Amino acid sequence: MNDETCHDTDLRIQVLDDDGDELEYRRLPMGPDGTYAFELVCQRGADAVHFAVTDERDRIFRCEIPAEPEWPVHVELSRNDNDNWSVESTNNQVLVLKEEAKPLPIIPLPLTASKAQTPVEDERWEVALVIDGTMVSGSDSAFLSTDDEAWPKLRSELTALLAALDRDANSLSFTVIAFGDHGVEGVTAKELKPEYLLRVPAPGNERRMVELRAGDSLVFRPFRKDAVESLLAAIEPSPGGDFVDGLSDALAACNGLRWSRNARKLVVICGDSPGHSIEYPIGDRGDATVRVRDVDLEAAELHRTQVEILTIYHRPPPDLEPKTGHGHELLQGAAQQYRRLASIPDYALETGFFKPAEVAERLTRRDFPIGRNASYAHLLAPGSDGERGAGERVAEKIPISSSLPSSP
Repeated sequence: MNDETCHDTDLRIQVLDDDGDELEYRRLPMGPDGTYAFELVCQRGADAVHFAVTDERDRIFRCEIPAEPEWPVHVELSRNDNDNWSVESTNNQVLVLKEEAKPLPIIPLPLTASKAQTPVEDERWEVALVIDGTMVSGSDSAFLSTDDEAWPKLRSELTALLAALDRDANSLSFTVIAFGDHGVEGVTAKELKPEYLLRVPAPGNERRMVELRAGDSLVFRPFRKDAVESLLAAIEPSPGGDFVDGLSDALAACNGLRWSRNARKLVVICGDSPGHSIEYPIGDRGDATVRVRDVDLEAAELHRTQVEILTIYHRPPPDLEPKTGHGHELLQGAAQQYRRLASIPDYALETGFFKPAEVAERLTRRDFPIGRNASYAHLLAPGSDGERGAGERVAEKIPISSSLPSSP
C-alpha cells in the first residue's frame, strides 16, 4: 500500500447497539499497520454475521461471514495498491456483497423481558398453533388417531402453554391452522388422498374447522381454555400422500395473518411431517408433488415480522422408528427441519419432553436478541473478552422497529 492510496482515516461499521434493539454506526480506528481489525459476535439463531462498512468517500460494501452463535468472528480490513478493500477472517469464508445486493439481512428479534420497556406481566401475545393433520395410514402410531394417547395429551399441553403465557387475563389471542397436503397427481387410493390442505376455525364457531380458501380472512380470537381445546379436538386426520406435506403452506398462511405491531408474536408447529425445502430437501423420493412454497423462506419472512417459532416434533415410538435405510433418512430429515425452523435451539422440542410451564417461562424471560440466517451482529471491544461496545458511536441509531412492515 503506497502513500498515495493509504488514507489515515477511520471507517464506520453498521452493527447492533449494545442492547440489541437498534442498528447504529460505530467508528473503526485504523491500526498502526494500516489495517482495521475488529471482532463481531454472532447472534443466537443465526448462522452468519452481516455488516456494512463505509469509508471516507461514502463507498459502502457489505459482508457475510459464516459463524457459530455466540462465538466471536475476527475480521481484518485493508486497502490494496489499487485502492480496493480486502476483507479477511480467520478460518471463515468471506462473502463480499455489493451495496445494492438484495435481499437485505434479516433484522434480529429485539430484546424482551428484563431489558424491555414493557413488563413481562403486561405483554400481549398473539399465537398461531400450526398442527400436522396428516397420519400414516393403518399405523397405530398415527399422530391424530383416536386410539393414540399422544394427541389428547399434546392438546392439553398446548392449552396449558397458552394459559401460562396469558399471565394477565385477556392478554393473549390465538388461532389454529391444521395442515394436510396437496393431492399427488395420478394417485387414486383413498388412503393416500389428502382430505384437505389447510383448515382453520370456522367464523364464529369454536367447535368446527373449515377449509381455508384463497381470499379468506384468518383472524386471532381471544384466548379461552375451552375454545383452544375444542378447536384442537375438531381437527380431523388426513392422509398426506407423500412424506413431505403442507407445512410450507401453513407457514404462508401465518404470514398472511394480521399480526399486531406491539404484541409478542409466536408460531407453534406441532407434528411429524416436514414441509418443502429447496435448500434442504427431505431425502430421496420424499416429495412427489410440485410446490410453490418453501418452509425456510416462509420462516425467514415470519422472522422479519418479529414472529418467534417454537417447534414440537412428534417422534415415532422407538419400536416403530426405522434405524436404517430410506425410512430412517426421511425421519432424520423431518426432525432436522423442525430443529432448523425453531428460532433458537431452546425452542426446538419433542412431544415427550414438552413442559408447558417451563417453555412459557423461557419465552417470557428471553433477554437476548434472536438472529436468523445471516444477521447483524454486536461489535466487541478490542481485548475485552466478550464486552460489547467497541468504537465511538458516530451516527443516529436506527430503531429496529423502523425496518418492520406497517400493520395492515
